[in-house]
Amino acid sequence: MRLKYTGHGFYHQEVADIIAASGNEAMVPNLRKMCSEYCLDILGSDRYTQSLVGYCCMHGGFVEGLIPGNYYGQVVIPRVNGFHGRVANLKSVTKTMLRCGNQLPDIAYFINGKWIVDDSRCVSLDTVIRRLEKHDRIVVKLDHTSKGEGVYSLSPWELQSFVEGTNVGSLAVQRHIAQHPSLAKFGNASTSTLRIYSCSGDSGQILYRAGFTRFGIDRSEHIRSSQQIKIPISRSGEFFGDAFMPNYTRVPACPVTGNRF
Repeated sequence: MRLKYTGHGFYHQEVADIIAASGNEAMVPNLRKMCSEYCLDILGSDRYTQSLVGYCCMHGGFVEGLIPGNYYGQVVIPRVNGFHGRVANLKSVTKTMLRCGNQLPDIAYFINGKWIVDDSRCVSLDTVIRRLEKHDRIVVKLDHTSKGEGVYSLSPWELQSFVEGTNVGSLAVQRHIAQHPSLAKFGNASTSTLRIYSCSGDSGQILYRAGFTRFGIDRSEHIRSSQQIKIPISRSGEFFGDAFMPNYTRVPACPVTGNRF
């Protein structure tokens, strides 16, 4: 775990970046006491204090109800999602779970040494490769990976050597998605992604909570969390005026192309 010393104590590197980007470092001494008491009383532990301090600095003051990132990841998500949340992390079962037809780019899966096509039939590797012949490039995504790790862009003919030469476990094979022209002027050549945060209400209705778009800013063929910009989007689909760099500083234009958001 990376820590960074500030004049007000040790902070996780991400929290230190948030505080520095907010320009509100002078607030930290008062916020530490308020956030510590709040975390002990409401969240049950003082270990969430540093994250909450960073969030409050970004907001310009203490905000009751803010959920620190580590509390959200360690307590909220496991409690809300339970076992089904862990299953949903498997890229090889996403299409089966969502039952959304051809709207996902999945073509085949490699699970427990078997090749399975998207209609749940076990087939040979040769059959999978024949299905891929019309594609110049394919994307392979390993299960149990995130933040841009475990993603590979291959030609269909490289698939066999990739699987045989790598201890990959389970994976999904997807067709390559071409970037939409209206988004191509932002970021690098990697395809942008749209993230929508939602929750299920008491009666089962799905409720929108937040959304943002990500663009890559390095030379990678796909977006990596360490080299990306995030742009919040409104419920109607409009960009927020600024994007956030990996260190949480705001930029009004794409650092790669110079186009404003």
